Amino acid sequence: MEVIFVDPIYKEYIWGGTRLEKEYNKRNKKRNIAESIEIIVNKDETVKVKNGEFKGKTLFELFQNIYLKEKIFGRYCINRKDFPIIIKFIDAEENLSIQVPPSDIINEKNELWYVVESSKKSQVIVGFNNNLKKKEFIKLLKDNQITDQLNYLDINEGDYIYIPAGTIHSILKNVLILEIQQNSNITYRLFDWNRVDKYGKSRELHIEKAIENIKFSKKAKKYQSNSSKGTSRIIKNKFFDVKKIVVKDKFESSSNINTLLIMNVIKGSGKIYDSNNEYILNKGDTFIIPATMGKYKIIGNLEMIRTSLVKEKIKVEKGYNI
Repeated sequence: MEVIFVDPIYKEYIWGGTRLEKEYNKRNKKRNIAESIEIIVNKDETVKVKNGEFKGKTLFELFQNIYLKEKIFGRYCINRKDFPIIIKFIDAEENLSIQVPPSDIINEKNELWYVVESSKKSQVIVGFNNNLKKKEFIKLLKDNQITDQLNYLDINEGDYIYIPAGTIHSILKNVLILEIQQNSNITYRLFDWNRVDKYGKSRELHIEKAIENIKFSKKAKKYQSNSSKGTSRIIKNKFFDVKKIVVKDKFESSSNINTLLIMNVIKGSGKIYDSNNEYILNKGDTFIIPATMGKYKIIGNLEMIRTSLVKEKIKVEKGYNI
């Protein structure tokens, strides 16, 4: 097994910017790149491998191959029907809509935001600044006063925020974020700042669904990643395990038989070596360490976010033996 690099999928939205193209080596013909989806493994949407023996194949194809599934994705994926996470860069030149991630069991979406770049007055919205009841919220929404009741967090580069399912939220302008989320493409748009696109049309809102899914008690907090060298954990929960790796000259490690390791380069440059190959690493690159690859070495000065999977907990219904 060798290091696997992937080609992202680009999305153009009304709020997107040009930073990913200009500074993160994301080449595309779109007017802007709002999202660069680095990892997605679904039948209807999946990234492709761009190097080595699997060049041109999609990650979905590899995930469906029983033999390769364990070798690349790891033992934690053997019994999984779907790959559990999506990872993307988000470039917010303007405010994203105020939205709610699903909180129902089928479409549940918990998210982690890592702030890659920000300006002096950058903010995000996460939750409410006071406890609200559903009736109060609906009235505020009808009176177009909901933005006054939201929790605005000042953010800086290196901050990270965990967004539990059902938390009302928005990424505001002049922020670039790496988002790690559960594998759900559903988001309920609640308010879009009364804006229209170049054709004078407003984007669709999903007010009823958003209200159904809001957790009024949810108020996320921000944390700061202060590590200057080596590996530090950002978060580990039942959905994903995320660490920050700061390389100063050299970093050596090995693959994990239980899970692939997904690396997003967020700063600097360098090289990575597996047993047979040497690859150049630049800011914006995403690569995978397959579960059975073995030892690898990274040389240079760079920062990376490393995401791995966690063991799936199987729910057992009472009255049944397994």
